[in-house]
Amino acid sequence: MKQKLGILVGIIAFGVLLAISLIHDSNANAAQSPENAIKNTVHYYLDAINAGDIDTIVKYTDDSRFPDKSVQKETYKDFKKQSITNVSIQGLEAISPTSYNVKITATISGKKEQFALPIVNKYGQWLVVVGQVQQRSEERRVGKECRSRWSPY
Repeated sequence: MKQKLGILVGIIAFGVLLAISLIHDSNANAAQSPENAIKNTVHYYLDAINAGDIDTIVKYTDDSRFPDKSVQKETYKDFKKQSITNVSIQGLEAISPTSYNVKITATISGKKEQFALPIVNKYGQWLVVVGQVQQRSEERRVGKECRSRWSPY
């Protein structure tokens, strides 16, 4: 009887631990959703600009002008920190599964601004795109070409 009770208690304890583990894993996955990871990247990047933290700025940027991060850091040393406060992410626009535009409002050096930051996922990390023009989608390019051929009546 005691042996059966011990087995039953063991099974119940195992079930409780399994349930807790599943709940924890689902919470961890929710925290790692692309949207949350993108928002975190934007906040880390803007906080680094605010603090003048070049290492963190470089860590969270994709700047194709500098294939070597050490050259990027050296160039960014002349970067002047800015006062960025009241940051609010207004929305995320998915361009593709690995590319988003993040719409932001913030107070920059005392002036309220609205802007968008392009974000890409490279090597499993979300990065703010700086120093380059994002490519237009094929649909926008083709649409623009077609409209340019229209003649006024």
